[in-house]
Amino acid sequence: MKTKILFLIIAFSGMLFLSGCEDTLDVTENFIYELEVKVFSEDHTFSHAVLVDMKNEQDLIKKYGDKIKDIQIEEVKYWLTEFDGSETQQIVQATLSVLNENDDVTVITTVKDQLLQPLVNTPTKLDINQEGIDKMASLIENSPHQFKLSFTSTVNETPLNFTLKFSFNIKMTANPL
Repeated sequence: MKTKILFLIIAFSGMLFLSGCEDTLDVTENFIYELEVKVFSEDHTFSHAVLVDMKNEQDLIKKYGDKIKDIQIEEVKYWLTEFDGSETQQIVQATLSVLNENDDVTVITTVKDQLLQPLVNTPTKLDINQEGIDKMASLIENSPHQFKLSFTSTVNETPLNFTLKFSFNIKMTANPL
């Protein structure tokens, strides 16, 4: 009887030890996802949407897949890599949104009254809507690791001719077990 009790205590202690070790095996990695949008239009408005498959875009997501425990988007920046316009051309309003497979839209950020010229090769941190960032993080974290990003903008002068880049600084925690 004492042997059985001792065995149960050792087995229970071992289970507690192993469950505590699971978190110590977590892997945390930072990576950057970048999206480039070529904006060309004769109109004052422009809209573009892209389906993002993070398993194809990011090796860490492909490697850990369903073993991902948490995704946090820590920072979002934007800038222009190319610009062909006047010094007074500006964004009247622009919105970056995330959509799930049902096309439910959640805004990540909105920019208003921003001159374009100063954004050339100048990464600028965006003020983010936490609900939008959380939704994007959840869609990256969970299978099938896909989402849509939608960019819409209205500017004060035409034509629109610039290349816009977004950069997402992302932290992933996964457990390889």
